[in-house]
Amino acid sequence: MDAGKQRLSRDTTRHATRQEINALKTESEDLKGSVARSRIIHLVVFKIAIKKISDVLEHLPDTLS
Repeated sequence: MDAGKQRLSRDTTRHATRQEINALKTESEDLKGSVARSRIIHLVVFKIAIKKISDVLEHLPDTLS
C-alpha cells in the first residue's frame, strides 16, 4: 500500500513527441482564444443588461424605486 501511495505522490513524466507537443500548444492557444472571446461577449452582454436595467429604473415612478 505504501508503494502505491509513493507512486501516486511522485510527478509522472513521459516522453512526448514533437508532434504531440505542437498539438498541445495549438490546443492551448485555441482555448485561450475561446476564453477571451467568451469573456468579451460576457462583458458586452453584461454592459447592455446594466444599461437596460438603468433605463427601466429611470422611468419608474418615485414610489417604486
